[in-house]
Amino acid sequence: MMSLTGTPFFLATIALAVVTVLLPLLLWSRVRGPAVVRGAVRMVMVVLAQAAAVLSVFVMVNNTNGLYDSWADLLGTGHHIVAGGARGRGGRGGLKKPGGDALSGL
Repeated sequence: MMSLTGTPFFLATIALAVVTVLLPLLLWSRVRGPAVVRGAVRMVMVVLAQAAAVLSVFVMVNNTNGLYDSWADLLGTGHHIVAGGARGRGGRGGLKKPGGDALSGL
């Protein structure tokens, strides 16, 4: 499986966007059937082209900002969040102020 933040996936989304834009240009007049069917097929082609363009922009923004590092992170199936250890009384884990007093009560 391709990496979510990798260059090959980004280039694949760009190629998909180009193909889905060229498809309506090449097939627009070749669509056959009743007017309703022709209209529906043409609408689907345009919507797919728009969705592919938006997908490539989303991938570019994700690669630039590092919003999602992996497919598991994007889909919410990863276990990257680890619970913190017990910190004890006061939640400071026994850390003391520079003066030597415990930080309890903060």
